Amino acid sequence: MDNPNINADARHQAFSAAADGVPFFKDRNAANGWPVVLFPENGPEGINRDNDHAHMVALAPSEYWAEDEDGVRVLVKKYAHDTH
Repeated sequence: MDNPNINADARHQAFSAAADGVPFFKDRNAANGWPVVLFPENGPEGINRDNDHAHMVALAPSEYWAEDEDGVRVLVKKYAHDTH
């Protein structure tokens, strides 16, 4: 990487984050979620984007409990194709 601020100290690490919705099972109606993956950017070309060096740091579920306007608990389900 050609960034003098990052290169000035070996402890500094540049990384990229990626996330995408994925199904947990083959069934289209099964649960899904969003894995969050970090890729190191300080490695040599070709290695920094290799999945062997990636780290999954979170897995956000596609459903969660919330309260509606009346204070009733409801299960909210989000799908990878939802826009909001």
